[in-house]
Amino acid sequence: MWAEDEGGDEIEAALRLLMEIDLDGKIVTLDAKLTQKRIVNHIVEEGGDYIGVLKGNHPALRDAIEEWMKDQREDAGVRKPDFVEWDKGHGRIERREIWLVDAKQMEDYVRDVFGWKGLRLCGYVRRYRMRSDGEEWESDTTTIFVSSLGYAVYQEG
Repeated sequence: MWAEDEGGDEIEAALRLLMEIDLDGKIVTLDAKLTQKRIVNHIVEEGGDYIGVLKGNHPALRDAIEEWMKDQREDAGVRKPDFVEWDKGHGRIERREIWLVDAKQMEDYVRDVFGWKGLRLCGYVRRYRMRSDGEEWESDTTTIFVSSLGYAVYQEG
């Protein structure tokens, strides 16, 4: 891998790579390791957008966003997921439910408290998995994601 070949780490290598790319109008997807303040801020400053996963690498930010989304869902009442996907492969069936929450109200708070720029959308994906030959769901996991893309992008598309 490029980062390892140069003796650096993956985050620094990704940031260096992003500095070489014209990000204006581009959407960059980031796994949990690369969803970092320096990376998302660079993307926004260069005119791009990001979609990234929040896990244990940013516990205070993840907790704040998770609590805020919970409040937003409670205010809206119980609602169905915005999207549902089914997948079958590798000997299992997977159902993914995706909820989106407009984060414009949260943008200033996240910038001022955590130093993150451009937050406009939060969401979570709940995954249920079952072996193809099974009768019960084996697992249930939830992943939080953040994006600088506005909620309207998802409503249109």
